[in-house]
Amino acid sequence: WQQKMYDRYNVDEAAQRKLGMLPPEQADTLLRNLETGNIRNPSAFIMKAVNNALDQKKGSGRGDRGDRDGGRGGRDGRDDRGRDGRDRGRYASRSRSRSRR
Repeated sequence: WQQKMYDRYNVDEAAQRKLGMLPPEQADTLLRNLETGNIRNPSAFIMKAVNNALDQKKGSGRGDRGDRDGGRGGRDGRDDRGRDGRDRGRYASRSRSRSRR
């Protein structure tokens, strides 16, 4: 039935190989998710879902750290504040007041 699902949803070979890395019952569950009809790119969905499952299995999923940079602050290990102490983080406002001509 897996081959029928691959053909029906046009799953590419790379995604099929990746799905083979999961235990059969987990792969079946993932394939059944394709039947919801809400997935635009089944091959990409499978690739991402398998990677997430393998990361969880290893215990190295992104959620384990709690932050994106492993607690180091900025890219170079410093926090995201400039010399003046104002926040220079990724989502800090970058707008400046400009004089109009």
